[in-house]
Amino acid sequence: MKRKNDPKAAFLSDRPKLLQYIRDVDFSLREVISIEVKREGSLHRYIFRGLGFWFVVETDSEFSFFKNRLKFNEIMADL
Repeated sequence: MKRKNDPKAAFLSDRPKLLQYIRDVDFSLREVISIEVKREGSLHRYIFRGLGFWFVVETDSEFSFFKNRLKFNEIMADL
C-alpha cells in the first residue's frame, strides 16, 4: 500500500504541543492551503491560510501559552 505524505501533518508533527492545541480547539486542517510562521521577538505566529479564511495561533518558542483568531476574507465578485 502506497503511503501519502501530508506536508501539513509533517510540519505539525515536529510541533506536538501546537498539533495538540489545533486538535483541542477542533480546527480542521482540511481546507488549509498554506502554513506560515512569523517570529516577532519572543512571539511566534502560526498562520493557517485557506481560500476564504486565515487562522492565527500565537505562542512562544516553548508553546507555553496559546491565543488564536479566525478571520474570514471578504470576497466580492460580479456575477
